[in-house]
Amino acid sequence: MAITGQSALFAPPSITEKRFLNKLREGKSPAADEGGSIYRRLVNNGFDPLIALAQFHAESGLGTKGHAVTTLNWGNILFYPWTTKLGAVDFAPGNGFHYSRFPSWTAGARAYIRLMKSYERHDFDTVEKMAARWLGDKVGTPRTNRYVGNIVDASARFARPATTGASGAGAATKNAPPATPKTAPVSYVVKVGDTLSGIAKRELGSSSRWPEIYRIPANRTTIGRNPGIIRPGQRLLMPKR
Repeated sequence: MAITGQSALFAPPSITEKRFLNKLREGKSPAADEGGSIYRRLVNNGFDPLIALAQFHAESGLGTKGHAVTTLNWGNILFYPWTTKLGAVDFAPGNGFHYSRFPSWTAGARAYIRLMKSYERHDFDTVEKMAARWLGDKVGTPRTNRYVGNIVDASARFARPATTGASGAGAATKNAPPATPKTAPVSYVVKVGDTLSGIAKRELGSSSRWPEIYRIPANRTTIGRNPGIIRPGQRLLMPKR
């Protein structure tokens, strides 16, 4: 599925781990050696890695430009008390801003995921809404639209051409730990237009919890290899809210 400004941040992966790594390597990203663990961390937290990769490119050319070369900071996140818990130290390059400098790209990606989850809790849960919040701007302004356009354009370059049936998304999620969450005796019947992230947001309170639904063995059997494709009439077991 193509990424647009309306795409949810937390959704089944739109890119395989292999392609994710290849794009980091092709871009000569210094994060490439940690790319596998970063990809799996993104997926396990419900985040679409394609959006994260595209924003990484928009922010720093995949870590090859700007302050990220020094800070190992996936999203050029500013320095906060909470980032110190992830090993960050203050980096002040003299431009009036203080950035988080991380000990590894994985730590920087962990901070990025944590920040995006805080955005989701406040309903900044699409590319467009996230971009406006990220820039301290409003949806629809020229500045926000340019930033969204950079992410969408990068996503299009990085993504595998859309296919039907079992796609790369299924191959990607096989790397997720096959944890079996505690389930309640509650099920949900898929309706037209439903997605796992949409169901998770509506029924569990957070779209980032979609992997919990997919990891239930009965649901994996029902859905198949690609969590991005669910069909009306399928009955899914739901984890506890």
